[in-house]
Parts: sequence; structure tokens; C-alpha cells
Amino acid sequence: MVAKSLLDRFGTERSLCSWPRAEAAMHAASRKEAMKGYKEQNLSERLDRAAKARQEALEKFRARPKDDDPAVIKRRQERMAIAVAREAREAARREQKAQEAAERAAREAAEKAEREARERREAIEKVIRDAAEAAERKAERDRRYAARKARQAQR
Repeated sequence: MVAKSLLDRFGTERSLCSWPRAEAAMHAASRKEAMKGYKEQNLSERLDRAAKARQEALEKFRARPKDDDPAVIKRRQERMAIAVAREAREAARREQKAQEAAERAAREAAEKAEREARERREAIEKVIRDAAEAAERKAERDRRYAARKARQAQR
């Protein structure tokens, strides 16, 4: 801990002490406090600790319940029931989608047939309308022709 300090213009802490050795001594003391929990270990201690960890892992593996344990059997049955229920839901969902697709296809086929019938009806009406207009034009043309011939005959 720095005994006397002040903040310089950059906001960093500066010691009032001008002696570099005193400042280094203060930092060394604070470093020792920070590293108090650290203990240097030799090779045999590290090997012992690794062997102990392996042994604990092996014991944990051996301590797990066997396949014929009632709790394991119960968990397996619960998972099986959940899986069967999931499959049933997915099958129902697939069937519903297939039914919706069939309904959609039938609806689209009906709409297509209706659209084609309407288009045929409109095409027939257009042909009739065009024929009637052509007949009117021909009648008008014939009338004009007859009027012209009548005028020529009067001269």
C-alpha cells in the first residue's frame, strides 16, 4: 500500500517519495502480500497430486450405479416414455401437415378449375362480342356503300 501518493495530471497514482529504493521496497511488500497463498511445489508433490486426482476419478467412475440398479432402470423407462411421446407428437404433426397439404392441393385444384372455366367463358364471350362488333361494322359499311350508290344513281 502506498503511504503517501497523489494523482498526476493523467489520473495515475504517483508516490511522493523521490527515492527509487523506497518505492521498490513498498512494491515488494505489497507483492509479497498478494502472493501469500502461492506455494512452490516440487516434482514429487505435483506427481502425487496428479495420481490422487486420477484415483478420485476412478473411484467416482466405480461408484456410479450399475445397469440393474432400480434408479437407473426407472430413469431409462422415463426417457423411453418421453421418446415415445415425442415420436407420437411428431407423427401427429406429420399427419396434420400431410392433411393440410392435401386440403391445400384440393383447394388449389378447385381454384384452378374455376379460373380455367372463367377464362374459357370470357374467351367465348369475347369471340361473340367481336363477331357482333364485326357484324355491326359490316352493316355500317354496307349502309354507307348503299348510300353512296344511291347518291351516284341520282346523278
